[in-house]
Amino acid sequence: MVETGIIAVTEQKASDELVSRLKTCVSRAETGSLTLFKQAGWIAVPLESSYHLSDPQKTLLTAAIGRFCTPEIWAVTLEELTGVPRAFKVRPDRHGLNAFDKACAHFNVALFAGAPDWVVVCTTDDYLVVGGQVEFVDAAVGGIAEAFERFRNFATDPRLSQGERDSLRRVLETLEHRFLGAAAGEAILV
Repeated sequence: MVETGIIAVTEQKASDELVSRLKTCVSRAETGSLTLFKQAGWIAVPLESSYHLSDPQKTLLTAAIGRFCTPEIWAVTLEELTGVPRAFKVRPDRHGLNAFDKACAHFNVALFAGAPDWVVVCTTDDYLVVGGQVEFVDAAVGGIAEAFERFRNFATDPRLSQGERDSLRRVLETLEHRFLGAAAGEAILV
């Protein structure tokens, strides 16, 4: 892992345990719908994405990981894919995030640490969701209010189709209002 930044979790029991941990805060149905499960004290913020993490997003996330002393990061695909490992251990630095992007850019996948203590949901639908305690999310997105405003601008970009704008606005409204006001344990369809 030192050389590549990412390594597949090949032991089935370990992989299943990581999938189980992730399902406490996020799941994706076969239909493609994303559900977030509100954790106590968590906020969730959307970010624009094309192939998961941009360089500025990696810089912010790496700084947040360092600031909050995250010793290890896991990546879990949000659906089972033929020929693709279900889980990966990712080095908690820029090199690891670059390797993660290279290995997982075309999949719906979530990065997380701990129980999870935070999560970055990477979708193939041109957005990410960063969830966790306010302090971590604020550091990881470069300011919560600013991140919501950047996503609002993205979701109303006239270069996008009306369907894309409608979909992105639903994500924005769900995270900005429903998720924020939800009770711990509540399932929120994004």
